[in-house]
Amino acid sequence: MKSNVAYEQHTLIDNAAPPSRFDPSQDDEVVGEAFLDETVINYWFWAVFLVLLCSVIGIIFIPFWLCFGCCLCRQYFGTVKITITRRSIVAESGGVCCHCIPHSVKTILLDRIQDVSISQGCLERCWGIQRLTIETAGQRGPDAGPELSFAGIQGATEFRDAVLSQRHYYVENGATHLNGGTGLQGQNINMDQGHATVEVLSEIRDALLRIESRPVGQQL
Repeated sequence: MKSNVAYEQHTLIDNAAPPSRFDPSQDDEVVGEAFLDETVINYWFWAVFLVLLCSVIGIIFIPFWLCFGCCLCRQYFGTVKITITRRSIVAESGGVCCHCIPHSVKTILLDRIQDVSISQGCLERCWGIQRLTIETAGQRGPDAGPELSFAGIQGATEFRDAVLSQRHYYVENGATHLNGGTGLQGQNINMDQGHATVEVLSEIRDALLRIESRPVGQQL
């Protein structure tokens, strides 16, 4: 087993005082990590089995799946790692069976998250697990799905609350202090160029005032 702890919080977000200045060098510091329930291995096995059973071509692979499916699911279970950093959620998985199940790393910026929901289907209810779904801004089209949908996280409700808490913390204390930002909150502003423009306009104004203050004969 990976751990008996459903969710490990590396940094106390709510109790910590907000920093006076956000440090961009700590953007990717891990503040929490989720753990999976081992029951999800059986859930994956039977979910794939039902998919193969309901498809014409998939029936051919049922004997192979019955022999090696449980082993593949257990190997895949060992590769799953879901963490919360100061500015994003990182979900890493795959890379087993000679990369027949490809290795993938998905990064979701916290300030793009629109909704974090928990659901439980019929098969998930049978195994006593829940599905966590994260939706982000920019999902368009009838075929657009959620940014992340994962079943089997221990303490899914606690993990959801931790994601929303860190999102609020990042948006309020982090993204607004980044130079240029990294999501919906950030914008590039060149302060030096702005000050130079103000100085030029001030000089033009002073020159016009000096011209207007001169006598009419001197202006000619």
